[in-house]
Amino acid sequence: MDSVSTSLEIIEKSFELYKDDEYMQKYMHNFFTTQFKPMLENAQKNHTSRQTHNQEMTEEQEKFIHKFLNTNKYYYVSQSNRFIFYDENHYQLTTEDNILHHILTEITKDKTLISWKQKTKVTIMKRIKENVLYKTIPNSETIQHVLDLFCPLLFKTKTEAKYFLTVLGDNLLKKNVEIVHFIMPKAKLFLSELNYCFQLIVGGNAVNSFRYKYHEHEYKFCRLIKINELVKNEALWQHFMTHFLDILCVCFHYSTRYGNADEFIQHKNNDKVAENAVMFLHNHSQETIVDMFIAEYMYPVGNNITYGEISWKTMQYLWKHFLDTRKLPGIIFQANLKQVLIEKWQENESASYNESDEQFVGMFSKYLPAIQNFLHFWKENMVFDVNEMELELDEIAMLFSKYMNNNASMTEKQVADLISYFLPEVEIENEKYVQNYKCVLWDKSEDIIAFMNEIKGSIVKGSIEGSLFSIYDCYEKYCEKNYQQKKPAVNKQYFEKFVSENGI
Repeated sequence: MDSVSTSLEIIEKSFELYKDDEYMQKYMHNFFTTQFKPMLENAQKNHTSRQTHNQEMTEEQEKFIHKFLNTNKYYYVSQSNRFIFYDENHYQLTTEDNILHHILTEITKDKTLISWKQKTKVTIMKRIKENVLYKTIPNSETIQHVLDLFCPLLFKTKTEAKYFLTVLGDNLLKKNVEIVHFIMPKAKLFLSELNYCFQLIVGGNAVNSFRYKYHEHEYKFCRLIKINELVKNEALWQHFMTHFLDILCVCFHYSTRYGNADEFIQHKNNDKVAENAVMFLHNHSQETIVDMFIAEYMYPVGNNITYGEISWKTMQYLWKHFLDTRKLPGIIFQANLKQVLIEKWQENESASYNESDEQFVGMFSKYLPAIQNFLHFWKENMVFDVNEMELELDEIAMLFSKYMNNNASMTEKQVADLISYFLPEVEIENEKYVQNYKCVLWDKSEDIIAFMNEIKGSIVKGSIEGSLFSIYDCYEKYCEKNYQQKKPAVNKQYFEKFVSENGI
């Protein structure tokens, strides 16, 4: 039954109910003939007015909300129930109370929506909670700020920094989960700290794809990230963590913008050098890499028989040198490397492998003389002495250069590698110090003792005022004297420790 029929039926029943009541009959007649129509007209007018008002208020509310959300970039992270505010330069944590206060303050200032204050507040908070952080688009100033943090301190080029940030974003968004990224072990603390900050906000694991050692991964899934050695120095990057929200949002943005890190490095940048470095393992096999090693490090000896044999131990050192030079991880297990090298040697008519002595015969490496010279230097000049506190690796490198009449030089890392491979009984502490060995070319202890005896004689004779002469003053004089005589000088810490412990 429709509404008209129902209404007419009610009216008929009303008249039927009061058919014997003259007053009610006249009242209903008067009501329907004189009052009913104006009442309907008024009801319609009020309804239309309310609809118009509501429509106007809804439009005003939508304008206000649109303006508020466009002017104030708020984001919500459901995983941690945290709110983020972006001031167009930097992202920062905020609270729901702060946002509510901000909303209500703006509504009060606007005045139009005072009567809809609570309704508008609820609507805005709902919209903010739908505004997810991983869809944010940082301004160019924010992106540049983040890139400046990473480049050139940790990465040589912006392409390398962008790739690294995109990888972090991919990991958080669970993209390309089969890809692994090799990075030097010294970066482990940095990655752990950065990932810890990310997890506080979004959960997940930003470094899930990173590996520090090779474990039979298929090369087609391997990527290389070359980060600077400075990453081991926590003091240099600790300030990054105060900007971790900016870094996080740029990671999200790059991963979304480029699709994924592989898309970026292979198709959306013009730096072919960076692309080749990242995709090195993907583009090569074990055999081609060993071929590179042989081509760069070996050549036939001809009539030279002095270096016509390379021991397996020396070959391992040369291989590590090759990997370090190219900043590659240990991408081939030693047994596999040895087998591939033997097969390559057997392909060369002038070369062979002596299995009983583990010698590769018939090839020469330009690095062999340096190895032999250093080992000869060590044998002739380095003496085990429990009383010697320490020799620094750079001091050993300096003494080796002196031994070679400045015709050869080595870095600290080369010295450390040679000692580790060929002199395993020698311990290197903190990647810097060799303990309980002294060099006959420079006896550090005797050097200090001789100087202190000399300076004490000067104090006694009155040529130096001794009443306020400290160890620091002595060290300054010691350095001045040695520099003038073009002699090496021990570092300040060694000097002070030796003088204090020996009571000189």
